[in-house]
Amino acid sequence: LHLSIRRQRQMCIRDRSCKKPLKPSIMELENKIEITTQFLDDSQIISRTGSWNWNVMTNEVHWSKNMFRLLGLAPDEVAPSYELALHHVCDSDKKRYEETLSQAIENKTTYYFENKIVQRDKSVISVVSSGKCILDENKNLIRMIGVVQDISIQKEIEKIKEEKQRAEDRDKVKSLILKMIAHDIKNPFHHINGF
Repeated sequence: LHLSIRRQRQMCIRDRSCKKPLKPSIMELENKIEITTQFLDDSQIISRTGSWNWNVMTNEVHWSKNMFRLLGLAPDEVAPSYELALHHVCDSDKKRYEETLSQAIENKTTYYFENKIVQRDKSVISVVSSGKCILDENKNLIRMIGVVQDISIQKEIEKIKEEKQRAEDRDKVKSLILKMIAHDIKNPFHHINGF
């Protein structure tokens, strides 16, 4: 005798010893999606990253909320596009940006490079851009996905470390010169033979 699915669920709820898990409801699935989406958004804010997805077949582009934020835009304020992303790339990096993406598309491979982004308010941030090509079973490019990470803080730390090293090197040179001068003052005739 076959029991209806509703009857089986009722029995499992009453019995609690049912080994077969209940199928999640649409509401439960929507809740899980919402939690996962919020987790992704929070993770990208914390890691200062944004992600994007480009359907090569339809030219449809999707950006994560934080991808918009990295450009100084409000999430979903404008339609994401390659042209909009390129508009925000610092002029000195645009040619390399376009060449790197073109090579990745042509070779159907991954890419990774550092560049600068000009945000809406004209502030400039340093980023690492990386992505990869997604191919179908016939090795045709169907999508590209990628991430952009703000590395401005790391770049500032590197700059401070370099400045500190240069200052330490200058101090060493000054110290050596002062030692030489002090030695020459104490021994004014050491350069003259016979003394």
